Amino acid sequence: MKKKFSLFLVFVLALLTWVGGINPQEANATVIDHEIGTKNLNNTPENSAKIGEQILQPEIGWRRYDDANSNITKGGNADTYSYYPAYKNMLTRLNTAGAYVEFNFTGTKLRVIGTRYSGYCKTVKILIDNVPYTFSSGGNELWQCLLFEINGLEDSEHFVKIIREVPYINYNDQIHIDAFDIDTNGQLKPYNEDTSSIVPTAEISVNKTSMDLLEGSSEKLTATVLPEDAINKKIIWTSSDSSIATIDENGNVTAVKGGQAVITATVEGTTLTATCNVTVTPISKDETITVESEQSKLRVGQEFTTDIVLHNGINICAEDIKIDYNKDLFEYVGYDVINGLRVVKELKDSNTGTLRFIIASLGKDNAINGDKIILKLKFKAKAVGTGKVDVVRARIADNGTMEKDLLSENCGEKEFIVSTYDVNRDGEFTLLDLGIDAWYYGYNAENTDTSKYDTDVVINGKVDDADLLEIVEQMIKNPNYEPNN
Repeated sequence: MKKKFSLFLVFVLALLTWVGGINPQEANATVIDHEIGTKNLNNTPENSAKIGEQILQPEIGWRRYDDANSNITKGGNADTYSYYPAYKNMLTRLNTAGAYVEFNFTGTKLRVIGTRYSGYCKTVKILIDNVPYTFSSGGNELWQCLLFEINGLEDSEHFVKIIREVPYINYNDQIHIDAFDIDTNGQLKPYNEDTSSIVPTAEISVNKTSMDLLEGSSEKLTATVLPEDAINKKIIWTSSDSSIATIDENGNVTAVKGGQAVITATVEGTTLTATCNVTVTPISKDETITVESEQSKLRVGQEFTTDIVLHNGINICAEDIKIDYNKDLFEYVGYDVINGLRVVKELKDSNTGTLRFIIASLGKDNAINGDKIILKLKFKAKAVGTGKVDVVRARIADNGTMEKDLLSENCGEKEFIVSTYDVNRDGEFTLLDLGIDAWYYGYNAENTDTSKYDTDVVINGKVDDADLLEIVEQMIKNPNYEPNN
């Protein structure tokens, strides 16, 4: 008796399956969330799918949802059944007047995927935000066919309803809905006509449209979403080339290697974007120190400044620098403080012309990345001749991984020529130069006829005994001065 009853149940289940009342495949169907497009139809550079063409996967820039998605509501006797060539093997049929499917989505575009067959319904109504459109499911037999497409919608949330308004005439007069494609950044949501409380995002901007970084350095980008009460303000950061510059979820850009990359901020679920062009400058791994000055020719008594510059640094936080200068030609005056750095110790010996400076950065923001002046040294020329300011040794350290001495060839120097200029600018010292300075003796140099004369030979701002003595010394050394012949 039990065996007969079991056979009877199998018979009933098979009969119900045949007439479409119960479908084992439907009962076990897995709800598919979405599929992101990775290539275009026929592998074209741009989207190329046209109405009436088969499109088995979403194209680039599109996201596909199956008709079995839980956010899609079906009503008015719309039913679901198994159809092997369909997307995910399931279809929604609208085969009675009033049958419909409905849902909401965010984004600017929509595609309807379904079955096309000769004799299928020629007029299918689709409402988008209550604006009516129509499409046809009739034509040459194709499954997973592009039946409808719309672009250029406002980038916000939309409500959609596909409804069969015409009566069902016969078996060939069918409407099959298979899947929906929306923006890659869009989202499918439950149907809701009242979107008045949803404040759409109108725009996004970043605080910088371009950024120059040295390799290994970092900088933060900030995105602003408007209006302020927009419901969707989540930012997705991406880099066009993460081998050049990366960005994290907080907007921190890190330069990896030399080149250019575009950082894009996107409002999640929309096509709203803002970009920043990042240029990364590569740096040498060998640090160098140079001695730099705007002047190389000096007059006796003239003060001048040399910049000690560290190049190609990566998070350098401490330096120990030894410098020699020509003590017979130059007098060391002192140094200027550099913003963000501190000279922790200055050692000097005027008898040997030697200086030593131990320097520290004040915080990580003042660590040296790239090129930076670490010292400004002041000297005064005190005698005629040629002399140097020379970095003879340099040791550097970073924030925890490296301490090293720079190679001697990477420690620079600069040569200066110190001379005196004759008073009347004829190119040599004679008795006439002495006569001019004797005339202006006791004057401030600025009160002499500076358009014709350089009376302040030993520069101190005054015409005094030092100038007279220097003129005589240079006059005696001048082989062209007649009493010397």
